[in-house]
Amino acid sequence: MVYTYSGDCIMKKRFNLYVLLGIIFLALFLLLFALLFLDRANITGTGEVGLSSLNKLIDYKYNKAWQVIADIFLYLGICFVIGLVVVAFVQLIRRKSLFKVDRYLVIFGIFFALAIVLWLAFDKFIIINYRPIYHYDLEPSFPSTHTFIVIFVYLSMHGMAVILFDNKKIKYGTLIAAILISLIVSISRVLSGMHYITDVCGGIFLGLSLYFTCFGIIKGYKEEEIDE
Repeated sequence: MVYTYSGDCIMKKRFNLYVLLGIIFLALFLLLFALLFLDRANITGTGEVGLSSLNKLIDYKYNKAWQVIADIFLYLGICFVIGLVVVAFVQLIRRKSLFKVDRYLVIFGIFFALAIVLWLAFDKFIIINYRPIYHYDLEPSFPSTHTFIVIFVYLSMHGMAVILFDNKKIKYGTLIAAILISLIVSISRVLSGMHYITDVCGGIFLGLSLYFTCFGIIKGYKEEEIDE
């Protein structure tokens, strides 16, 4: 059993709670972005950071173990995305039309591409502050890329599991796993000394915004089931 959609379904979208949550978290991200121009101070020796009174609550020290933990979950998430790309490409070849590729794969792919664009934008052009610590050179730090990519990807795994499997154990199991992994990575980015508190908060808001908007759009289409 596979999922597809017709041309009529493409135009039938509805505003839903997921999209609303996506907009709310985007608004929180933009609000935090604006606040980072206030209370700026150099608290770690790597340049000024906004909301310094909040960020200086942590004594930032490099911890390799926490960094490795975050890297492992990020790379596993990227492997999952690569797997989805392969599945989508195989469907495209077999079905000979992008419109016959499972719609959740196409929409997720678009949003993951958007996530990469945002990462490059904040890494190269929109530099708000630098990491609390550095080894060789200053590196842009806001928002935490690990955090927003991991939150988006692992919650998306849960969303796809709900679409593909009508099973409560899988539904709640993947949700709990996604939340735990997201929390671990978010905490690890601060404890590793790689990000300020506000960097991680920005990553959380952005990751949740991407996830809820992406799956809000997916839920907004009328789903049709056909036998392959």
